[in-house]
Amino acid sequence: MGSTVVLIPGLICNELAWDDVANLLSDMGVDVVIADVSEPNTITAMAQSVLDSVSDDLIPLGHSMGGRVALEMVRLAPERIKGLGLIATGAHPLAEGETEKRESVIELANEQGMHVLVEKWLPPMVAKGFPEEEPVRYKNLFDSCVSAGEEQHERQIRALVNRPNAVPLLAEINTPTILIAGEEDAWSTPQQHADMESKMVKAQTKLVVLNTGHFVQYEAPELFAQTISGWLDTL
Repeated sequence: MGSTVVLIPGLICNELAWDDVANLLSDMGVDVVIADVSEPNTITAMAQSVLDSVSDDLIPLGHSMGGRVALEMVRLAPERIKGLGLIATGAHPLAEGETEKRESVIELANEQGMHVLVEKWLPPMVAKGFPEEEPVRYKNLFDSCVSAGEEQHERQIRALVNRPNAVPLLAEINTPTILIAGEEDAWSTPQQHADMESKMVKAQTKLVVLNTGHFVQYEAPELFAQTISGWLDTL
């Protein structure tokens, strides 16, 4: 394959959201790294930082906000992108009323702390049974999101508010692309991924829906890694 698979975290997430998948893929012989996008303050700057961190060609797999970063990497350096993974994400521009909603979330975190914010934000993001079936893993994810802190949260929310509209880009992408959605994800729905796939008229695409919530790769790492490994074998 000759390319590095780069796993890109989403909003207020770090390597924990990808660790299990990274280890599983590595055991399968895949050259894989986890990106750090915690410091840049725009989606474009995040994308450039990931491109700068890897010297060879890349296959970015972006989760949620990380999917936006992966799409921006395609726009910035299409010749280096040999495959693309869009995981529980979207390409649409800012929706009406979204700025106000996101500002209220920033205010909640800044005034009451990340613990209160994550306590409200995280439960709807995972499949209904996940906290009960995987209490330790759920707590680890909860604590990891809290540890991002208010500054990173605000920085990344503002990056999302000012995100590029990636819809026009979809029709120009010609690299093989896998789109993976969680069946119970009400935030980045399977239909949203089907809509993105329908616009990718030049790309060889594959759409997969797994029985998870928004944190697809964290909730079902073995199945996710097997899905990615099988797709990588077709490249």
